[in-house]
Amino acid sequence: MRTYKIYELPKEAKKSAIEEIKNRDSFQNRDIDLDWVIENETEDLEVLGLENVEIAFTGFWSQGDGASFTARVNDIPNFIKTIGITDDILPKALAAFEEVYEMRIVRTDSRYSHENTVRFEIEEMDDTELILMSPFGLGDITMDLNGLLEEIGLEDKASEWVKTKSKEIYRKLEKAYNEEFSDETAEEWADSMGIEFDEEGNEV
Repeated sequence: MRTYKIYELPKEAKKSAIEEIKNRDSFQNRDIDLDWVIENETEDLEVLGLENVEIAFTGFWSQGDGASFTARVNDIPNFIKTIGITDDILPKALAAFEEVYEMRIVRTDSRYSHENTVRFEIEEMDDTELILMSPFGLGDITMDLNGLLEEIGLEDKASEWVKTKSKEIYRKLEKAYNEEFSDETAEEWADSMGIEFDEEGNEV
């Protein structure tokens, strides 16, 4: 009896063979590598002004599943642009942000990993009053950095951005996971395993 590789089968026989492969325990229970997604997302977050990025996720079948990340903001001016703040901020104030504040995304729940298990926090590390020279030579001007942060809405916008980004990461992970069970992947897996079929698509 002649046998066939899966890619040699006629259309209907191939369809039958693919369904057979997709239902196999050895295909369903194989290790799925999503590390490349985590690595890509980590690199993207670092470009946006974060460091010490750690992404966590669970998926992809329970209501509590999701993804989130923790990190430290190491480039505050870049991060401010990243989260969509377009206000004109004095360069001296931006520089002061770097010296005065520690900004982090921290985990608040160790049981789950969805977007609501992390929060954005700002910690004061130094005096929050910034002394500026008057442009008219009328003495120094004092700027309240805390007031500036509140005015530009940094904490609220950063918190919303973290949730949105976490959801985006989860969608990418879920898409990559689902692609591991596609018809194309099943066909490639059958071929790599050297599985052969009869002309009707039954494994022999």
